Amino acid sequence: MVYYPFEKQAAKKPFLHSITSGISNITTLQKFWHCLAFILQYKYPTLVADLFSLNLLYDNSKDRFPTQSYFSKINFSGMSKDNVFDRSTFPGNYHDYPDDDIALQRELELGEALTSTYLDEVFPPNARSLYFDPLNPPKGTIPNESIKWYSISEGTLAHCDDYTKPYWGDVSSPYIRQGALGDCYFINALSLMATQSKFIERTLVSFKYASKGLYTFKFYKSGKWRYIHIDDYIPCRQSGKVHFSRNRNPNETFAMLYEKAYAKLHGCYEAISYGLIEKVLQELTPAAGVQTIRIERLSSQTICDEVWEKLEKATTTQALIGCGRFVEDPLKDNPAFQQGITLG
Repeated sequence: MVYYPFEKQAAKKPFLHSITSGISNITTLQKFWHCLAFILQYKYPTLVADLFSLNLLYDNSKDRFPTQSYFSKINFSGMSKDNVFDRSTFPGNYHDYPDDDIALQRELELGEALTSTYLDEVFPPNARSLYFDPLNPPKGTIPNESIKWYSISEGTLAHCDDYTKPYWGDVSSPYIRQGALGDCYFINALSLMATQSKFIERTLVSFKYASKGLYTFKFYKSGKWRYIHIDDYIPCRQSGKVHFSRNRNPNETFAMLYEKAYAKLHGCYEAISYGLIEKVLQELTPAAGVQTIRIERLSSQTICDEVWEKLEKATTTQALIGCGRFVEDPLKDNPAFQQGITLG
């Protein structure tokens, strides 16, 4: 998987007038509409980012991608940057600050008013932040009463003695353990970003008030940055061991904090149980472009040259490069190989 910075992609103008309705092949249509959505994003960034999740670019009545007449039903003329079509986020859980300076000013106001550890009332440390329906959690999950929320700054997390610096930026930073939440896609993307400190430093806006349990993050969602303030209460076992993701270094805490901020953005931890690596990479950067190289689809005679050429190009453009393996059922995978290339 190769990540290319968004700034280096060629910008194009919308071409609504050139939409064709004569394509019959479903694969070709799918590629065409994805390309169209990408191009339109330059003019309607907050609209196009999640049109597919709303099925506005898919004609359910005919089980096919739309024709020009269907597309004309969408009124683009009245759209503005304030129109956000994204049902996966919770508007009350994030802030649309104009820039980092305003976010830091708000954090300053919150931090200076604290007399004890910060407690996020919007995303409280209880079952409401774990599941969509706290009274009826998904089957197989840990009961609410078995989850304890311990604070990093209060020193109640097991083996965590130094919380002043959440991201260390050393060779062990990319090593993140997933935990009991099925968000390996998020963990893999975060691990890839952690190989270069500039990407973490961009989205970890501030940890100035880490001693009081207050952190500020931002994610690129629906065409703009969404700012999130969180506390440092983490779901743990009775023993104080972190229940979900954590860094290999117990004193490095950015993985569990990013995971909590991402869960808050989407409403609860259950909401991020499944997802796509590509989507997370886009949300941790200003709409990154991601290229996936499927080794099994390449010719055995040219595979070495093709892969080497792509990797060399990615290295030249300073792109992030990750590697993963895909299996139909991870639970059936031989445990002897689970310490190698990560599943995704």
